[in-house]
Amino acid sequence: TFSTNKSTLESYAAGRQTISNVGAPGLNDTPMILVDEGRDIGDIWGWEFSRIGDDGQWLFIDADGNEVGTSEMGAEDRKVIGNGLPDFELSWTNNVRYRSFDFSMFWRGAFGHDLVNTYDIFHRNPFFIGSRNVMASTTDIPELTEAPQFSSFQVEDASFFRLENITVGYNFSLPPESMISKLRLYGTINNVWTITDYSGIDPDVRFFDRGPTDNGNRAENADNPNPLAPGIDRRDQWFTQTSFVFGVNLGF
Repeated sequence: TFSTNKSTLESYAAGRQTISNVGAPGLNDTPMILVDEGRDIGDIWGWEFSRIGDDGQWLFIDADGNEVGTSEMGAEDRKVIGNGLPDFELSWTNNVRYRSFDFSMFWRGAFGHDLVNTYDIFHRNPFFIGSRNVMASTTDIPELTEAPQFSSFQVEDASFFRLENITVGYNFSLPPESMISKLRLYGTINNVWTITDYSGIDPDVRFFDRGPTDNGNRAENADNPNPLAPGIDRRDQWFTQTSFVFGVNLGF
């Protein structure tokens, strides 16, 4: 199967708005999504990252194309730095039978969407070493000495192609006089592997935003997620896991 869509906001009573703030600590007034009539839904809105300066400070590109530091950047320097909705999605299911064996697998992918990696914002920064745990990838930017700032530095292409599951079964041949009419043993592996360049928890599309998380990783709007703010990988996202299931099918 193959699908593609384009979502445009035709009418919005609130007018032009920036929503979905990064959250605490320190970024409660930093929105990540632009909502405006006539625009694509899911535009990620923020500063354009340039590089980390020689003194360990963030350097960004302002609205005039100049490379400047954090103190010289403002709301007027924000721009579209990604979009949270995919250009297209596809899936493939295959079922094979050979004698007493059966085999099935399911592939799924989404392509062209971006994700804001909020784990990177708060946990990939040497600024916090000594006060909290940081991710191992923090060693990639040891020269950074400034507090977190949201920019295109934390926005990643999250295109992926995933082998969701594989099932292998064996159907036993039973004598006519058996009380059991069917006996099948099977094994299933879920979340087998994912092909992606995304460095966060899960590259899957986030079609809505549950809001910023508190210190316990509880989402602010968990019961009322916002569909106008796709594309944010919040810190309440738990790690994906691979599971193994073994079973027996019996028929009488």
